[in-house]
Amino acid sequence: MPLLTDLSIHVISTVLHEGFLAQLTYIPGPDSPTYAPEKSDSSVLLPRLKSLEIGINFETNVEEFIPDTDVIMAMLESRIALSIDGDHDNCLVDKLSHLTVLIPYFRDQSERAWAEGFRTTLKKRLQNHINQGLTCTVTLGEASSSSSWIA
Repeated sequence: MPLLTDLSIHVISTVLHEGFLAQLTYIPGPDSPTYAPEKSDSSVLLPRLKSLEIGINFETNVEEFIPDTDVIMAMLESRIALSIDGDHDNCLVDKLSHLTVLIPYFRDQSERAWAEGFRTTLKKRLQNHINQGLTCTVTLGEASSSSSWIA
């Protein structure tokens, strides 16, 4: 079983659309694509992940792609709010305790608007978890003119 607990990944925005986040999403129970009762473990990618840093790079010449906030939130919430399910052993996946999101550059206003909306969504949907010890840092823009939210 992979023992990696900390991951820092910086990707172009299209990578977030190509199934990577689906592989990190933990869905307990026999209907989950990550559930394997015969192996008594989870096939979710990086089951021991506790600290995640995601850098989203819009600074490319690829076709414009705005990441799907709901897909990102589904993965994050699956790693933070592990539900209790009588048919599944939740100790198979560790709870995420630290999240950092870095978006250093925007090519246009639509990317900036998405990033600011994403930060607002994170703050709203993760607030209860932050109150229970989750740490979260979101940095938007270049260091000299960045806008951060730290909890």
